[in-house]
Amino acid sequence: MTDTRNFKAVLASKLKFLGGAEHFVTGIASTSRLDAHGHVLHPEGARWDALPIELLREHDPNQPLGHIVELKATKAGLKFKARIDSADAWADMRAGGLRGVSVSSKPIDFDRIDGKMIWNEWTIAEISLCEAPANGDAMVEGWEIVDTAKHAPIEHHQSVVVDTKATQLRDISTRLRDLAKARQKYANRYRQVIGAERDAMAAALKTVDAETQRLIEKQVQLETGIEPEAKQATAPAQPPRSWEVKGLAEPEYPWGARKAGDKARIDKAFEAHLEYYQDHLAKVFQEIGQVPDDAATIEDTVFIHAVQKAGFIWTSRRVQELEERVAELEANQQKFAGVHQRSLPYRKGNLVVHASSLWVALADIPEGAMPGTSDLWQMAVKAGSVG
Repeated sequence: MTDTRNFKAVLASKLKFLGGAEHFVTGIASTSRLDAHGHVLHPEGARWDALPIELLREHDPNQPLGHIVELKATKAGLKFKARIDSADAWADMRAGGLRGVSVSSKPIDFDRIDGKMIWNEWTIAEISLCEAPANGDAMVEGWEIVDTAKHAPIEHHQSVVVDTKATQLRDISTRLRDLAKARQKYANRYRQVIGAERDAMAAALKTVDAETQRLIEKQVQLETGIEPEAKQATAPAQPPRSWEVKGLAEPEYPWGARKAGDKARIDKAFEAHLEYYQDHLAKVFQEIGQVPDDAATIEDTVFIHAVQKAGFIWTSRRVQELEERVAELEANQQKFAGVHQRSLPYRKGNLVVHASSLWVALADIPEGAMPGTSDLWQMAVKAGSVG
C-alpha cells in the first residue's frame, strides 16, 4: 500500500511513471545468510529456466509487478535487475516501502546441519518485492528510469538506505519463534524415546538452547546499544557422574505377625529393601544411557508422584479390606470356653459344657442367658446315658 505520509512524493512518482519511460530496480535477491525459516541458500546453487522471470508483490500471483530481466549468481549473492510495470509499486518503493526481496524456490540438493537446512542447489519459481524479507540481506539497492525513445537514463539512484537494525531485529524475532516451536517438538520427543534417539533429542535441545541464548544476547545489544560483557573463563566442565551399581540381591521380606520389640528388625529390613530398589533402578537407567545429572522435567516429576500416590492409596485400601476380613474370621471362630458360668458373657462361636452337653453360642450372649433356656444357644453334642 502507498505511504500516505509522503503523498506528494507518491503522486509525483506516479505521474512520472506515466511518462512512457521504463523503470528498473536492482538489488540482491538472496545470500548465504541464515534466513528466518532456518534455511541457508547458497547463491551459486541457484537455477532458473530462462529470463525473464516473473516479479510479484508478496508472492501473490494476482499482484504482478513486472519481470526479472537480469540475474547473476555470485558467491556474494544473487544479483538481479527487474523492470517495474506497476505505478503503485514504483510509488510505494520510492516512498520507502517494498524494499525487501524474497525468492520462491525449491531445493534440489540440501544437507541438514545442526537443525539448519543448507540448500546447495535450488530452483527459482518467481521473485517478489516485499516488506519483510526472510533473508535480511535480500534488499532493493537502487533504481533507474530509462527514456525508451533515447535509451538513455533519466534518473538513477543507487545505495538505497536500509534500516539494517530493524531488519536484524525482525529476523531475530522470527527465528526465536521458530526455535521455540522446535524446542517444544524435541522436548516432547525426548520424553517418549530411550537410548540413541533420546541422546539425539538431548543434543538437538542443547543446540537450540545455545542458538536461542546467542540470539537473545544479540537482540538486547541491538535494542540497547550496549555490548555484552566478555564472559569470564569458566572451569572445564566436569565429566558426568556415572551410576554406582552394586548388584544387590533382593532381600527377604520379614514375614509373620509383628510382636513387641520388632521395630529395629522391621526398620532394618525396610532399609535393605530401599537400598535394593535404588540399586535396581540405577542399573535400569545405566542400561538406557541416563546419568545421575540428567534433569527431570516438571511433567516427569508429576508422573512419578502420581504413580507413587496411586500405588499407596490402592495398597492401603486393599490392606484395609484384608484387615476387615481377618477381623471377621477371628470374630466367628469357635473357641472352647469351659463349663458355662451364669455370671459371664460369651462371644459368638464359643463352646461351653452345660448339664454334661456341649453347647455353641449363635451370637454374642450377655450374662445370665442359660443353655437350654435361651435361643442364643444351640446344643452341639448331647450328654450320653450313664452306665
